[in-house]
Amino acid sequence: MWSRDMEEIIMAEAKTNGTTDTRRGYFDVDGSGAMTELIFLLELSGPMADLESDLIDGFNDMIARLREERTDLLVWLWKEASKCLDMNTRVPITEDSALIEQGCFTHLRTLVEEYRRAHPEEFIHQDNVRGSGCLFGVGGSIHMAQQVYQKALPEDRPMRTMVIIVTDNTKIEPESGDYWTPDRLRELVQQQEEEAGWKFVFLGANIDAERVAGDIGIPVENAAQFACDAVGVRENFASLGAMILEFSATGVVAPTWSQKISEHLAQSKDRRN
Repeated sequence: MWSRDMEEIIMAEAKTNGTTDTRRGYFDVDGSGAMTELIFLLELSGPMADLESDLIDGFNDMIARLREERTDLLVWLWKEASKCLDMNTRVPITEDSALIEQGCFTHLRTLVEEYRRAHPEEFIHQDNVRGSGCLFGVGGSIHMAQQVYQKALPEDRPMRTMVIIVTDNTKIEPESGDYWTPDRLRELVQQQEEEAGWKFVFLGANIDAERVAGDIGIPVENAAQFACDAVGVRENFASLGAMILEFSATGVVAPTWSQKISEHLAQSKDRRN
């Protein structure tokens, strides 16, 4: 459950790992003052767990290509596996820590299993319910960004912000007592879209991405289903990279941004039939 205590803990951790860095102009690498923030939530809790290496390689290749074109991008990465949420430091894309280390999701799952064995009573009602982790991850990352922006120096606040969710989670049903429900999350997403101009993008592996995105307030045109295979994962990030470049320059998400993702998905389905 989200609480004031939890918020204070997260903010304290953020201060210690550099997320709320107070060095004037630290994030404004090129001095333009026109930064674009990319908040990634990558969740591997189902079929995509077998594609961890492909996802990490695809993400890192995307970051490498983006940094060749632009230095005015900030990367804030949230990783989730088996309902364990890990937050990376918010950094300029030029920093090495904008990349993901191989095996990080496996490490998260190992931590969860160790905690499960030590505290089995906390998992009694969770084994057959998936999705609350996704809700917490999306809601928590948005809320955290709001807090950081409020405390940041004016020159360290981005001109544009995009939240990118990549998941194989088919359900967004909250567990009893969860703070983040679909209705509450939808309200928060729409508030950030309307009042702050944020953009949200939702990519789901072999799920009805448009329906799930719509349930939490993300426009269906910003949602895409992708094939849960190595090529599909890599095309996912290749298309994301091209879309991010245009968004960072214009503030617009092109209506054809997911065309290649959809084409590979159709080809994948044809091969299975």
